[in-house]
Amino acid sequence: MRSLVRAVIVEDGKLLCLRFSDDVDKDTFYYMLPGGEALKVENIFDATVRHCLDKVNLNVRVHDLLFVRDYEAHRFDGYQSNQVREIEHIFLCHVIEKKDKLFDISTDYSQVEVEWIPIKKLTEYAFYSQQLSEMITSFCRGDVVDIYLKE
Repeated sequence: MRSLVRAVIVEDGKLLCLRFSDDVDKDTFYYMLPGGEALKVENIFDATVRHCLDKVNLNVRVHDLLFVRDYEAHRFDGYQSNQVREIEHIFLCHVIEKKDKLFDISTDYSQVEVEWIPIKKLTEYAFYSQQLSEMITSFCRGDVVDIYLKE
């Protein structure tokens, strides 16, 4: 099982997202929350802070746990594809220090940009996962939402 973290960072009605190019069609894009895998030597709060600094160059304070996303992913280890259970802890984070630049091209080979997406239009974007985009939109509207997302 892999433990991953993601950050929900909202400012002025917009959600901070990473934009990635598709591996097959470089003109097709999809969006994700900043985050990634927690290392075995760190807790999930430290991992969230580290990934925000690495991926979007922001120093954040981790606040509320918004969602726990439980799903099976396909991982390729160089020889074969394996199914792996992944658990994502998705936290509401607040920016405590902004850097000059939000994005460094060297962070991830397929990451092409950092983009602030209007929350009201989030479900219109190719956001991974669609279920998560719907839950974030509902949460930001003030709706009562389930914390556990199983896909």
